[in-house]
Amino acid sequence: MPRSSIKKITKSYIARFAAWVLVHNFVDLLAMALPIRLEQSERKRVVFVKLDGVGDYIIWTSVFYAIAEKYPSAEFERILVVNERCREFAQECALFDKKIYADVIRLGASASYRFKLMRRVRELGAAVIVNPRLTRDFLWGDSVVRVSGAAERIGSEGIENLMSPMQERLSARWYTELLPAPQVGVHELISSAEFIGFASDGIQPRIEARADNQLETPYAVIFVGAFTADKRWPMAKFAAAARAIADEHRVKIVLCGGPGEQHLADEFGKFYKGEFSNLIGTTSFLELSAIIRDASLTISNDTAAGHIAVAQRCPSVVITPGNHVGRFFPYPDEKTSRQISVIHQMPCFGCGWHCIYTDLAADAAKPCIANVEVENVVEAARRLMTTSV
Repeated sequence: MPRSSIKKITKSYIARFAAWVLVHNFVDLLAMALPIRLEQSERKRVVFVKLDGVGDYIIWTSVFYAIAEKYPSAEFERILVVNERCREFAQECALFDKKIYADVIRLGASASYRFKLMRRVRELGAAVIVNPRLTRDFLWGDSVVRVSGAAERIGSEGIENLMSPMQERLSARWYTELLPAPQVGVHELISSAEFIGFASDGIQPRIEARADNQLETPYAVIFVGAFTADKRWPMAKFAAAARAIADEHRVKIVLCGGPGEQHLADEFGKFYKGEFSNLIGTTSFLELSAIIRDASLTISNDTAAGHIAVAQRCPSVVITPGNHVGRFFPYPDEKTSRQISVIHQMPCFGCGWHCIYTDLAADAAKPCIANVEVENVVEAARRLMTTSV
């Protein structure tokens, strides 16, 4: 990794640690020190802290069966502290007796909000708290574990943790047990099963999507959204792939994306030269899940839509960057997941999004994404739509 990237990461960790030293630590200590009124329960409470993103949550659903077996409802009251962005999916889940939704941004920015959330977790009186996130973070998940007061506090040593070595040593003391870190290149499905102590054979994520879908089939979903512009496949290539797939397989094109990405429909339309349905920014996660469930194919960037497609058993092609290939995409069992990653191999793979191409424009796709060829995406779609892969 170039020195400029290392310096940038180091500055970020220093800034976060400074914020913790000056503000967050005092807030957390206050939440721990003040008297509390414990919520009563006839069963022991086990709390799961899941504060990462939507795609991570969807992968994690693959081990819900194992959680139910390891922490049976007759003995444990199961409580979930989850990222607010995952609310729609978490609300549909019957595994947990109670859910607490956390605004992750406010948790790191607002002292009053942080105090209220930490007090709420503290008042649960948990016997066990589990942080199943395999890339640990210092200000969020680790801190919630610390404040909980649980006698048993379980986490992972973690991989690519979002903290400095000093922070790792400090936050490690907040756990009573840290399980071995995942192996590099092993899919999160397998690592999540190993973390909970169960076999990973044949497991797949599962979500409920009870929303209605009025779209006329057959159609293909083209999900053009991405977390940031530099992680988005060029729109001209999306349109070219969509045109080829629509012509070859006689499917309509349904364009999807997230809030704030509505402008992408105009850009797509300039290249597509044909009719398509534009649903960018108009669907909830559950509505999107129903749309993907009934689609003949989904094409997306490396984003939550790809994981939704796997959970809904929809054939999916994911333009997969080189940040950590194999951890999230591609899925380990192509036949079961019906998912294919299209990858432009580069020597810098494994960068963890610390890209060495620092002279690119802010909205320019990273080379490992931009150089994925349309023909390869169309061929992957053909495999999925004409075989039992």
